[in-house]
Amino acid sequence: MLLLFFLNVLFLSNPGIAADKLDQIRLKGGTQFTKCYFCHSLKPSVHLTGPSLANTWNAKAASNSDYKLYSDSLKKSGLIWDEKTLLKWLSKPSDLVHGTTMVYTYDGDKVNLKNLIEFLKVAMGPNGYETVLSKQWIVKEFADGQVPKSRKTPLIENIVEKIEYCQSVFTIYTKDKKISKHWDQNINLRIAHSDQASESNGISIWPTGSMGDRFVVVFPSHESLKKEIKPCPN
Repeated sequence: MLLLFFLNVLFLSNPGIAADKLDQIRLKGGTQFTKCYFCHSLKPSVHLTGPSLANTWNAKAASNSDYKLYSDSLKKSGLIWDEKTLLKWLSKPSDLVHGTTMVYTYDGDKVNLKNLIEFLKVAMGPNGYETVLSKQWIVKEFADGQVPKSRKTPLIENIVEKIEYCQSVFTIYTKDKKISKHWDQNINLRIAHSDQASESNGISIWPTGSMGDRFVVVFPSHESLKKEIKPCPN
């Protein structure tokens, strides 16, 4: 009995709560993480809009050397990612760190916010990714984060044969002989980076976002981007 008590104190962040009760709290917190997975992965070294959260509990803010998008204000903040800091940070990041680039503010109630933080105590700790999956507090899809799908092997409908630009409208002709028109504000032109370059070494178009009208057009090089978009036809 004494040994069991010692283990509870050692491994639970709140030994005053029974293990099964704490598991239920963290399960609820895992559900709340679905608000976070768009920008954060729990998997080590998987960085999205925001950095991976792996191994960051009780770590200094902006200390992941693999992530390149930290704001200067967060780097200088001296914050430590613990329960107290996360309660303030998730409630309104800009109140805690003026000039932060994190714009998301948690939109749930205080109970669910505390559930989320109980989950993060484990998820952001040593072997957190493996632990939350083995405990079934979260499904792998959400633990992994919303990683962009590979664009290496485009289907016929993704392969672009010709692009015309005229009066704020992109007209895109694809290899499956379809023609689509897009407002230029809904098209993101991008140069392929190494792990997303199409195996066909050509131009491709991919849906992005959740509205159904946003697309990214990926070019194999800067030279291709400059020469392949044609002006209005005569």
